[in-house]
Amino acid sequence: MSYIGASVKLMQVLARACGHSNLTDLRQSDITTWKREMADLSGVRFAGVTG
Repeated sequence: MSYIGASVKLMQVLARACGHSNLTDLRQSDITTWKREMADLSGVRFAGVTG
């Protein structure tokens, strides 16, 4: 399998993990990070533990 093919398969797994049946169903709101610094720098929602 090619790098591109393997990447698409992994994206499909991630889409299913988010409750979607298609890659096209993924939305920006599905993206989170567990690193506070990354959330602060990128504007991506923080999903880690605070405290």
